Amino acid sequence: MEVSRVSDAVKAIDERLTIHDFRYVEGVTHSNLIFDVTVPFEIKESNGAIEERICAMADTPGLNVNSGRQIGELLFAKMRIAEKPKMTKTKQFCTDEEYLTSLSDKHPIVSLVLEYRGLKKLLFSLTKKALSYNISVMPK
Repeated sequence: MEVSRVSDAVKAIDERLTIHDFRYVEGVTHSNLIFDVTVPFEIKESNGAIEERICAMADTPGLNVNSGRQIGELLFAKMRIAEKPKMTKTKQFCTDEEYLTSLSDKHPIVSLVLEYRGLKKLLFSLTKKALSYNISVMPK
């Protein structure tokens, strides 16, 4: 049945996600599977709200939170949250998840950046999966 296949695909993205209000709409040239995804309770804010909080906390209104370079400059050059920050091979400040997680106790903004990235990754994975999902439906 389509419901269990879609549910399995959503669970593969994140175990905390569930679906409800599943509908199958048959059309002349194709059929649509329409459903709602329930966002986990622990995800309390939207990406936009988290991004605004990061910019306000950093006192940097034009900050591109998606830019590793700008986040690195903010955390390590401006805020100096690490004495000797880790650098990448291209001489940029390292802002990968593992390194930032190790620094999350240094300033609350680090946890916000990680939360923002996690939510963005979750939404991207869900969208990508939805766009690429293909269910073969046998005609009646």
